[in-house]
Amino acid sequence: MIFHSLLYRKLLNRLKKSNNELTDLKERYVRLLSDLENYKKTVSRKASEEKEIEKEKIFKEIILIVDNFDRALDFIKKSNGNDDIKKGVEMIYKQLIGFLNNNGIEQISFKGKSFDPKLCEALVVKEGDEDNIVVEEFEKAYVYKGKVLKPAKVAVSKKITS
Repeated sequence: MIFHSLLYRKLLNRLKKSNNELTDLKERYVRLLSDLENYKKTVSRKASEEKEIEKEKIFKEIILIVDNFDRALDFIKKSNGNDDIKKGVEMIYKQLIGFLNNNGIEQISFKGKSFDPKLCEALVVKEGDEDNIVVEEFEKAYVYKGKVLKPAKVAVSKKITS
């Protein structure tokens, strides 16, 4: 009988130890599974961020081309150039603007509006009737998902008091 009691206690202790080990292993498994899920989310988020950064780089390059088309249109208008050339340049310009708009890029013009230092870069200050009004716009601003890809380059008015 004593032998059975000792054997019973030994088996009971082993069972408790095994249960404790099993509980520890389950907790480790849950933590590792959670770590794996967090890792997957982090990798996915970083991949999305890198993709957005690459898109922004491409958009910035296209914006430079759009600015050049804008200058070409201004030149053609001022020089009374060939209407066919003007129409062709306008078509390409509109196509580029459409591409940018379809990809979530907003073109913002500030001429006649208040100067916004977050979206504009003042290149020149000119005398005017009011302070801080954009009187001339050399290049437009471009915004993508709330982020400024390129600030507007403008001339700003400064009221001169005698």
